[in-house]
Amino acid sequence: MRRTVVASRDIATVCWIRNILEVQFYSGKIFECTQVTKSEFENFMHSSSLELALMQLETVHPYHRIH
Repeated sequence: MRRTVVASRDIATVCWIRNILEVQFYSGKIFECTQVTKSEFENFMHSSSLELALMQLETVHPYHRIH
């Protein structure tokens, strides 16, 4: 997966492929949010707060730690 560096206080990189959003935090933890559509990913990337946008996605999509 190709990661994108983002401007965020807590989130270091993100990656989206085949409806899986992968989020890497500066702490090194990596989480996966599944069933995320391309449109949802684009909205996430353009949000004013990635942390808040991620919290919203967590409420409607499976979300778990992978590292």
